[in-house]
Amino acid sequence: MNSIKRVLPRFFIIICLLTLLSIALQVQVTSHTSISNSEMAVSQITVDDTNHDQQITLEKSNILIIKLLANPGIGYGWQIIKNDADKLQPVGDSVLEPLEEEAPGATEKQVFRFLAKDIGFTCVELHYLRPWESNVPPLKTYRLNVQIR
Repeated sequence: MNSIKRVLPRFFIIICLLTLLSIALQVQVTSHTSISNSEMAVSQITVDDTNHDQQITLEKSNILIIKLLANPGIGYGWQIIKNDADKLQPVGDSVLEPLEEEAPGATEKQVFRFLAKDIGFTCVELHYLRPWESNVPPLKTYRLNVQIR
């Protein structure tokens, strides 16, 4: 019994030290990954409603961010209708960013991200609609002509 009382505190100390070492290694790996990601960071170009029907130029590997006003509280949202994904690849799903006022049902920004993958010209077209309403024209259309160099 006495030997167990002497071993137990040592065992507890060893477990604590191993846990701290594990946490320290995870923090080091995470910080190293963050540095690697920032070193590989590419330029981002952000456009919004004011750029409708305009042309922009991106370098290959740049990120295009499109931010459009939307009111998802009443069912409306932007959907990608036309895009050459071989040239301008969507990065994930769109996300919503609240405006300054965060009231329920308030207008928000719907944000789309695209990666410029290949050199050439493409057109991105988005429609503002309720996805369940078929045969109803969109309330708005957004087009952006993109040249990738």
